[in-house]
Amino acid sequence: MGESARLDIHSYINDQCHPEQILMFSTLLFPAFVVSEEGVFLERNFSDETFARCMSLAYGDMAEAERLLNCVKIYDVFGQ
Repeated sequence: MGESARLDIHSYINDQCHPEQILMFSTLLFPAFVVSEEGVFLERNFSDETFARCMSLAYGDMAEAERLLNCVKIYDVFGQ
């Protein structure tokens, strides 16, 4: 059995990742949220101005405003 076959996720993290990387990825995978007017929004995307603009674009539909404001595409995360 080769070395790679014995490598589990914890061993990989211990060998390849730094604590700062784990912290950054955990904030990506488990983000902070804001509740405003019964809608739930990603904290990183939220501002009163953005919320008002999304509500206007969504014609007052809270679910649509949440969809607009909470949309994060993979290229937004990686930038390239």
